[in-house]
Amino acid sequence: MRELTHTPRQPSLDCSVCDQPWPCAPAKVELSEEFHGNRTGLTIYLGTYMDSALREAITDHEWGRVDNLYERFLGWVRSSPGGESDFE
Repeated sequence: MRELTHTPRQPSLDCSVCDQPWPCAPAKVELSEEFHGNRTGLTIYLGTYMDSALREAITDHEWGRVDNLYERFLGWVRSSPGGESDFE
């Protein structure tokens, strides 16, 4: 895996470059290029960050919203009807 520029900063999981909730728009582009053709790998990769966010929120009640974590981490990764990866 090549080094990504827009990476999550712990414990907030905000982008280390643009301070937006990670994965930010540039990170989504980088991740979709890095995992091109491997939606399963991307889903597992992002799922580990979603798990980390949930664990952090359990211990730090001021961490932030948790009702949007699925959409934030996994909702943008989906398969098109033709079975090809389709990343927004």
